[in-house]
Parts: sequence; structure tokens; C-alpha cells
Amino acid sequence: MNTRSAKPDMEGRVCLITGGNSGLGREAALALGRMGATIVLAVRNRKRGEATVAEVKDRCGCEDVSLLVADLSRLDDVRRLAKEFKDRHDRLHVLVNNAGVWLSNRQVSADGHEMHLAVDYLAPFLLTDRLLDVLKASKPSRIVNVASMFHRYGKLNLDDIDLEKARFSWGTGYGQAKLAMVLWTYELARRLEGTGVTANAMCPGATATGLWGDNKKGMGRFIDWFANHAFKGPERGAELMVYLASSSDVEGVSGRYFKEPAHLPWSYKFRKGTSRFSEPVRSSKASYDEEVQRRLWKRSEELTVPRPPPPPSSRSSSHS
Repeated sequence: MNTRSAKPDMEGRVCLITGGNSGLGREAALALGRMGATIVLAVRNRKRGEATVAEVKDRCGCEDVSLLVADLSRLDDVRRLAKEFKDRHDRLHVLVNNAGVWLSNRQVSADGHEMHLAVDYLAPFLLTDRLLDVLKASKPSRIVNVASMFHRYGKLNLDDIDLEKARFSWGTGYGQAKLAMVLWTYELARRLEGTGVTANAMCPGATATGLWGDNKKGMGRFIDWFANHAFKGPERGAELMVYLASSSDVEGVSGRYFKEPAHLPWSYKFRKGTSRFSEPVRSSKASYDEEVQRRLWKRSEELTVPRPPPPPSSRSSSHS
């Protein structure tokens, strides 16, 4: 992995990576672990997560690797994840919101939200909000939000954010969630000015990560096949994530969008000894609308407020 522009030493810096048991998250954990960082992986599957923790320890020669288990499609799990992290750690220097899904059909989370919105956007929004106090206490610290080039094709309708009325296709939910991620990143960066905490969004480029693994038919099946045959591997795709988490080049840089300069592995062009990622790029025109950014923030707060428990009369008495 190219780390020429990265800090050679992340010793003592705590990094929380969601979706850390495979793909980009796993590769970022390995790279940051080799730099000496304390790694905390947030995963849904405990067995796979434990295997990744063991692998990172073995390959990086470090012991500061731990696991937190949470289903990020459930807002209560996100809240619990934040609490468990703070119960174990009093510092957080890097938060990487990496976990995501891409589904070929509309699905609904346990909280009643469209699944892309729930996992790819609301979970990062809520997790970050619950960890802002420890991020600020650890300054300088960084938030890295994994977006996608597909944010450019997303449309955000705050009156139908769960896509109950919209015609749903394989890219509808994913595109909207990633556009929301970029909009939120810019508003978050503004609100964090002067705190010592930076927030940036990134697109890893076309990477074979298994993101389309649940899409077994139609366009999803084709994309999965094409990705495995044509796209770069997750180690290469994670380089930008590691760069934003560790490099002195972006110390103090906030509210920016970064992406790979090329999306196919045979078209990389950069000079030896220089960073490919030193300059941010423009995201979609829609992502810079500050009024929409503020409205999205308010709507996101409404959607992530804990719901009161049902009244006792409506609860099941089967266990009484």
C-alpha cells in the first residue's frame, strides 16, 4: 500500500472503523495497524469480526486491536455501539464511517427506514453525533466518510426520504444515501470549525469489495461479476481511506471531497514518490446546496431521535 504521504507513526492514535471485517475496512485496519494505531473494528458478524481481529494482530504484530458488534441498520444498536466504545476508550482520533450496503430491491430496516438510508447514512450520522464529544476531546481528530461516485446520480427528496412513493431501482436508494452522506459531511465540517475535528468525504473508486454480494439477479449480479473481473482490489481501494486517516498532507483540511484519480486499475497515472490524493475534487452540484444541507441535518435529527417504548397495554404478555 502506498503510504509515502502518510504519517509514519500512528502510535497511540485510536481508530474506529465500521464495516471492518472485510473489503476496504479490513484493508484500512491492516494498514493503520502497521503504522501503530489502536484499531477498533465495528462489525455485524462476531465470528467474522473475531477472525479479522486475529488476522490484523498476526499480520501487523500488534495487540491493540479490538471488536465491537452492532447491526448498523438498527438505530438502537448504533447508540449501543457508541456507548460501548466510550465505556472502553476515552480517546478517538479517527472515525471511519465505512460500512454500507447496496441492494437491488427496496428493503426496510427494523426502524422502518429504507435500508440504504438506514445503513449508509443514518447510522453514520447518529454514530458520529454520539461520538463527537470524545472526538473533540482527542483533537486533532478526523472523520472520514466513505461516499461514492454514485452520489452524482442520487436525488434527495426530504418529503419522501424513505422512498415509499418513488420508483425504486438498483441505484435509487444507494445514490440518495451517498448524496446525503456528502451533503451531511459539508454541514458537519462547518459545524466543527474551530474544534480541531475535521470531516471529509471520499470515493474509493471502482473497487471489488463484495458490496454487491446480496444482489443475486439483474443489474446487481452483472455489477458483481464485472467488479470481480475488472475493478481494483480492496487493498488498492483502501489507500485513499488510509491517506485521509493518517497523512500530514490533509492535517486541518475539512469539508472536502476526495476520490481516486482513476476508476479502473489499468488507467492509474501518477508520478513515483508523490501522493495521488493531495488535492480534493468537486462533488456534484447538488451536494453544495447549503439550504438542503441544513434541512437534511434537521430531518436526520428527527429520524434518529429515540422512539418511546410502546405503552404497557400494547406489549405482549406471553412471558408474564
